[in-house]
Amino acid sequence: MPEEADPSKGHPWTKGVGEHFIAKVLYQFSTDREGELTVQEGQTIRLAPKHLQPRVRGWLLGCSDGAVGLVPANYIQILGRTEGLAQPPPDIVPVQPAVQDIEESWGV
Repeated sequence: MPEEADPSKGHPWTKGVGEHFIAKVLYQFSTDREGELTVQEGQTIRLAPKHLQPRVRGWLLGCSDGAVGLVPANYIQILGRTEGLAQPPPDIVPVQPAVQDIEESWGV
């Protein structure tokens, strides 16, 4: 896992502070590989801001329950971007028209 992704290094996005993205997990992803994040279908996770995303096509850096790791981009749906102090409930995060542009610019 990239050093900058380590939550112990003080990156606020892992706690829902500052710029980050909110995503819904569409499919369960189980892994025992270091640097990858196990997620459950229907779960809401945080994604790192674009400048912290790794240059690995098809994978995004996410955080859930204090764990940080890569998740397959096609297993999640990006709901929106936020700069809040905490993760808002997913039902009040507006789906922004620019989300598709964000996904395309990330190569998802």
